[in-house]
Amino acid sequence: MRRQLVVFAALAVSAAQARNYDVVLESVEGYVANPEYVGADSLMRIRRTDKSSLPSMTHYIHFIKELPNITTVEVIIYEKRDNQLVPSWLKYKNNFCEYVNNEKRPIFDALAKLYRFTCPLVGMYKVDNWRPDDHLLPPVLPGPDRMMFGVRITCDTTNILKYGVLFQVDRSKAVRGGGRGPGKGKGT
Repeated sequence: MRRQLVVFAALAVSAAQARNYDVVLESVEGYVANPEYVGADSLMRIRRTDKSSLPSMTHYIHFIKELPNITTVEVIIYEKRDNQLVPSWLKYKNNFCEYVNNEKRPIFDALAKLYRFTCPLVGMYKVDNWRPDDHLLPPVLPGPDRMMFGVRITCDTTNILKYGVLFQVDRSKAVRGGGRGPGKGKGT
């Protein structure tokens, strides 16, 4: 597990290289929010266009009750094989408050940039035009062409928020030689 994180962190650090793929977000799957902690006005949706003409996500999360300091976040990448979701090469779990405020590794730093909040966690948080390939995924993405990015926030045995983002991996850039790295367009 630790070795996977080190390998992934090394890949994420090299994210300045051009990516050999595009991520095409399809849908938010299995969104389950605990009404005791997350307001009914919270939502997650896929925007079909953004400045790069690729789909992105918009999040509005309204924490109506302070999340306890022992709240944890678990992130998993799933591969979709034969219409089944199979846990893949990335899985980690950490204290949610420490996760968004103190970790400086590229994997953990992404959520700090994403949400920008302090503890105790309470209030409305908005994120617009978020893409996992801009924040969490390495320049070369192993696995099948359909995957899911899953997030689960819990406190002891209480589920607070759970969702997954189903996406396709378009690897036609590898053939064309393009990439979405810094300073690069969508590829040719």
